[in-house]
Amino acid sequence: MELLEPYQLIKGDTAQKRGSKMASRRKKDLALWNALKQGSKNAHAEIYAQYFVVLFRYGIKIYNNENVVKDCIHDLFLKIWNRRDTISKTDNIKYYLFASLKNMLMDRLGKSARTTSLEGLFLNNEMFISTRSPEDKVISLQTTNEHKAMVLKALEALTQRQKQAIELKYFGEHSNAEIAEKMSISVEAVYNNIYKALIALRKLIPARA
Repeated sequence: MELLEPYQLIKGDTAQKRGSKMASRRKKDLALWNALKQGSKNAHAEIYAQYFVVLFRYGIKIYNNENVVKDCIHDLFLKIWNRRDTISKTDNIKYYLFASLKNMLMDRLGKSARTTSLEGLFLNNEMFISTRSPEDKVISLQTTNEHKAMVLKALEALTQRQKQAIELKYFGEHSNAEIAEKMSISVEAVYNNIYKALIALRKLIPARA
């Protein structure tokens, strides 16, 4: 019979304990989630208290706005409670909450990017026109040469990825998934680049009267 070295015994024992601990946590999560689905307010409150802080820390990495993250977390738990009869079962509450919060925040980022559109930022909702270059497409017939120079200068101040994302989104009219494929980055990175670019443009280009 082959004898195992001490470190192998310790390693095996540690892995076994880790697996046992994980199984125990999943069992507890399943029971807690089932209690929630059956209408237990205590279960709902326990999940909220247990995961709020870690959800906030995770959310702020996606969307750097404390109020928005907190609102989304509250909305998430309200949604879970209101739909407790139809939400799917899970034995990994943390994964379920993280995935749900990420989807909500990414949706917020998308809406922010759409409502903070280039037209509203520096064209006063004037119509885009087709001209020779992507930059020129944001300049309307009524735009002054001075303002045109300001727009071009602002676009040049963006990072290369931000500028490319803006051009593909607003001038090429590509979806975020298409932009991600063209730029070889994740959809999340597309959202982040567009959002940061629009914020930068808002600061660089003053509102027109």
